[in-house]
Amino acid sequence: MRNTLRLFALAALAAVTLVACDIPLHNDLYDLAGKTHSYTPAATYTVTYSANGGTGAPTDGASYTQSQTVTVLAPGSMTNGTSVFGGWNTISDGSGATYDGSGSVTFSMPGSNVTLYAIWLTVSGTTLTSVPANAKNVIIPSGVTSIALSAFHNDTSLVSVTIPSSVTSIAVQSFLGCSNLTTITSNSAQYPMLGGGLVEASTHTLEAVPAKYSGVFAIDGSVTIVQSYAFDQCSNLTSIVIPSGMTSFGNSNAFSGITSPTFTMHVPATITSIAAYAFYNCSITDLYMDSATPPALGSSAIGACTIHVQDAAAKALYDADPNWGAFSSQIVFP
Repeated sequence: MRNTLRLFALAALAAVTLVACDIPLHNDLYDLAGKTHSYTPAATYTVTYSANGGTGAPTDGASYTQSQTVTVLAPGSMTNGTSVFGGWNTISDGSGATYDGSGSVTFSMPGSNVTLYAIWLTVSGTTLTSVPANAKNVIIPSGVTSIALSAFHNDTSLVSVTIPSSVTSIAVQSFLGCSNLTTITSNSAQYPMLGGGLVEASTHTLEAVPAKYSGVFAIDGSVTIVQSYAFDQCSNLTSIVIPSGMTSFGNSNAFSGITSPTFTMHVPATITSIAAYAFYNCSITDLYMDSATPPALGSSAIGACTIHVQDAAAKALYDADPNWGAFSSQIVFP
């Protein structure tokens, strides 16, 4: 009996061996019952780096499956004349998704091959002078110390910009006309982002607010000056809150260029003067004056809006003022 069982076991082992050796070399899997199971390997994709007019683009020799994490390569020794590298983009003109070249940024692999194009920025010395016309998301590289007016002026393609810590100078009104600017990220100690606005720290000047800022904008308490056209092209503002430490709207055109159809504003009693053209070409509908006595007013400072004062006595004072009196028909009280 024992010998019979031993012979049976050897026969079974031989059968398994024969089945295992009989598996064909293709994408079909066979179980021990002889049933076939189809198997399809996962598709793989590649990432190609283009110097986009330069030379020496890095090479990624790996293959990736869909949804696999890809680490974007640093530019290495890639060059393009005197231009500086401003990150990688999924479209050659810079209008696609942007990734910096730090070597630490990642993305999820789509179900297709990816080409990343180098984006080149024009500099003069260490001053940024221009970016690609269609670039939406611009990453200014470390080493740039100043931003010229020509770099972004009237750039309607610009959606976001990242400013490095090395920047110590930005031309006045650099973001004038950037009607689609949504985000400014600044790592510069000289130009921090405070309360949603770009501020020049040493002069406490609000330099720029992204045009797509929405709702109520509260100017940071450290700010004492609003730069001309700081709110240019702001189309979604509903109001601006003035900090208590601000005593004047000293720059002309401080609120010029606001295009929001629902914009209103309270002017606190701490404001003693409003510069010429402060609200020129501004879509403000209602201006609320908290001071019972009129602050000094520059020429053409206010447009066709309703000016609200506290009471009849305040209106009499505003009407009698040689500059405010020109807006007498617009001045009302509760």
